[in-house]
Amino acid sequence: MVGGPRWYRNQLRTRGPLVALAPPLVLAVVSIAATRIFETRLTGLTGLFGTLVAAPALLFVGAPFTGASSYLIAAVASAVIWAMIGWGAARRATRNPTAQWSDYWREYGWMAGGIAAGVVIALIAASVIIGDSLL
Repeated sequence: MVGGPRWYRNQLRTRGPLVALAPPLVLAVVSIAATRIFETRLTGLTGLFGTLVAAPALLFVGAPFTGASSYLIAAVASAVIWAMIGWGAARRATRNPTAQWSDYWREYGWMAGGIAAGVVIALIAASVIIGDSLL
């Protein structure tokens, strides 16, 4: 039945991985725009943090200390990571038979917060290892 609990649960599960790509995409666009438009230390740090949260695989290719040749691969890998997070959030949210999108976003938020915390830890570690180049 269209609009029933099973149908709605199926919608969450099938659309969850695709919907998960929207917040990192918006964050990446805003972060890149901030670094292009403004030239302050705060916007540079904010743009770097936002870009790395939106594309966490950039850390694996050595961003921002390497060339841009491997950024496309990292962006695609990050999209796969975010889709997997969306899949996991949809699965966790739909454990409840009457799950709604608010349940999905709550689960997604916890997972996205873990990625943001990992980026913060990585940037602090890079700052300590390299020196005061980031902070």
